[in-house]
Amino acid sequence: MLVNEKTKAQIGMEYLGVYGWVILFGLIIMGILIFVMSGFNYQALNKKCLLFSMAECSNVYLYMPSGTNTLTINLTLRNAGPDAFKITELKIKPEHADGSFGLEQNMMGSATSIELLPGKQTQVNATNLQTRLVKGEYQKLVLNGKYQVCKDSTCSSDMDFKGVIVERIE
Repeated sequence: MLVNEKTKAQIGMEYLGVYGWVILFGLIIMGILIFVMSGFNYQALNKKCLLFSMAECSNVYLYMPSGTNTLTINLTLRNAGPDAFKITELKIKPEHADGSFGLEQNMMGSATSIELLPGKQTQVNATNLQTRLVKGEYQKLVLNGKYQVCKDSTCSSDMDFKGVIVERIE
């Protein structure tokens, strides 16, 4: 029986079509397993700091000195809205408050409010927050607070907000 070149090519393509997909599928599964087993933390991709619509937060830094259970949080708040605002309450707790912080803790220290004019920014530093969070891991922290919108030196009544920080503790 004579087999011409066209038939050989067709047999080769059929072989590749069947076994090529199996090989490709196997490589994809191996890649996924290596990715997952390497200890990759999906939250690293989702670093974020979100507050209410007028407030942007950035430069988040969570620090816990070795051998302690106190957390320091530094972040930059920026007024991205057209009006001034005043934060009158700002508390923080882990997403799963199972005794990690215990209760919400105040981030404002002795300040009674944080005021920001449009386009301006300020640093917020909270120190000595008692915690049982783990250094080196990504954590999701929930921010709860109250703010007022101020126009022409008149401020609205307090409005509640809920925000979130996802960041690694250094």
